[in-house]
Amino acid sequence: MKLSKIKPNPNNPRQITAEAVQRLAESIERDPEFMELRPIIVDADGIIVAGNQRYRAIKQLGKKEIPDEWVRQADTLTEEQRRRFILVDNSIPGMSGDWDVDLLANEWELPELQDMGFSLDDLGLDIQEEEMPEMSNREKAPIQQMTFTLHDEQVEVVKDALQKAKDAGPFVDTGNENSNGNALARIAEAYRG
Repeated sequence: MKLSKIKPNPNNPRQITAEAVQRLAESIERDPEFMELRPIIVDADGIIVAGNQRYRAIKQLGKKEIPDEWVRQADTLTEEQRRRFILVDNSIPGMSGDWDVDLLANEWELPELQDMGFSLDDLGLDIQEEEMPEMSNREKAPIQQMTFTLHDEQVEVVKDALQKAKDAGPFVDTGNENSNGNALARIAEAYRG
């Protein structure tokens, strides 16, 4: 099918960023089979009902023709159904469900999720990066970095505990200048058997 037969919806209610189009283009290039599973939906006039972002990503890849399976016609919808489908296809909050952040953290690596377009906010993560102290290569060996996934309800509890551990007094002879790391080690020492 010639891509020129498809027309973007001039009244698409979804805002599409250049960054989102770029990520989707990379996804389509990596896994073109996904387009058959979630094709662009057009009405009888070839106007996109669902898939404006997919269309833009395909154009960005420089394609002039695409497999027929990448497009499906929805010419049996009433005008009222067509208007509703435009919204429903865009995963309306409350209809699309929430991510199981623990499952995501256990099944996928953070860089992989970020490559697929997830942001730290999407995953419910609020990572405060602290600048690591400048060390020579010889000094780096005893320093390790750990990452934890917390539920929204746990975040304030952990932040409060870290602050109380910091307030308990200076960290002496730890070899670590990261205050959160020192605070966590102090809390762990209190529970260590």
